Amino acid sequence: MEIKRTETIKASVGKDAHTSVYVCTWNEKVQIEVGDFDSNGVWHEFEMTMPLAVGRVLSEELAEDINEYDAKVEKEKVEAAAEEALNDDDTNS
Repeated sequence: MEIKRTETIKASVGKDAHTSVYVCTWNEKVQIEVGDFDSNGVWHEFEMTMPLAVGRVLSEELAEDINEYDAKVEKEKVEAAAEEALNDDDTNS
């Protein structure tokens, strides 16, 4: 591992943030860039470079977590709709 910076950086980006992923074939690295404007209109860009193996693990974990989130939200919508239908039936009885 090569460390160039030893501080923690936390950033939140909005839904309109710019994202870019580049897989370098010559060195088997993945480069991820995320950029967005802050509340003062200043552009900030973050770049992470990692071995291809780490990029694969990251992408698998990200896809899995998003799929689990989507399934949970869908289940909650179905349950809410069923409860609403039940309440409508009780009101109309």
